[in-house]
Amino acid sequence: MRSRIVGLLALVSLSFSLVALGCASSQPTGTNDGGCGGDACGGDACGGETGGDKLEERFAKNWDVAKTLKGDPEAGRKFFYEKTYGNLMTCASCHSMEKGDTMTADAGDHQRAAISVYGARWRTNIKNTGSHNATLGGDVCVPYWMGGPEEGAEPQDLANLDAFLKASSGDKDHATAVNIDWKARSYTIPETLTGGDPERGKKMALKYCGTCHEVDGVAPLVDVDERDLHGGGIPADRLGRIAARIKDSGQKNNEYMPGFSDQRMPEKDLLDLLAWFEKK
Repeated sequence: MRSRIVGLLALVSLSFSLVALGCASSQPTGTNDGGCGGDACGGDACGGETGGDKLEERFAKNWDVAKTLKGDPEAGRKFFYEKTYGNLMTCASCHSMEKGDTMTADAGDHQRAAISVYGARWRTNIKNTGSHNATLGGDVCVPYWMGGPEEGAEPQDLANLDAFLKASSGDKDHATAVNIDWKARSYTIPETLTGGDPERGKKMALKYCGTCHEVDGVAPLVDVDERDLHGGGIPADRLGRIAARIKDSGQKNNEYMPGFSDQRMPEKDLLDLLAWFEKK
């Protein structure tokens, strides 16, 4: 596959790259109930100073049009899985939509950086305030994570995405149909980065990085035209830089990728992954 020279190493997250499927919410700011008021949308993950009400103001005009349109669930599915912008990511590059997902682990062979969206429409903050909480979260991601136009997605795309989320989010008792405690998220880099198991680390590379990166010749789940990854090529004194990219809480060390929170990538998995990267 083609290789782009950007320092992306793993598809990493924020536990939210559709911006939590809920940023740009219509909730009042200052709430911290797992919705998108206050810290949830005003921090680095949502664009720092463009967060919260500013995102709402910036993107609400698209929803005003979108809610007058008839959404097509199948077109919304294609948007979720296939639509790309400047960095060739799709919604599915960062979010899983599988019934077997939980809040901390995705079903299947890959662990995406952001939270699962399977039960998103049943989360209380979305159910009580309108599905646009989820759909506009996706709209925010278009310019912020996906390299798309500043005005976000087209209204028809939003209407279609909304229809898809409504049709595909399962029932309210699903494990992912709960609000997210954003304040509980953490992005910890251990003091000691060596000592992991490189053999297990290759499995971790396939699991975490293999969504978007070719790993030792294994094609990625989603081809976003990023750097191919190979084990054993990183000097020990550079592991800190790699860890910072993987554990990035909001584009401080990575221009495009959301970073894996501790809830999405435990310390052992990180250390084993770094051991696979490390040059012996």
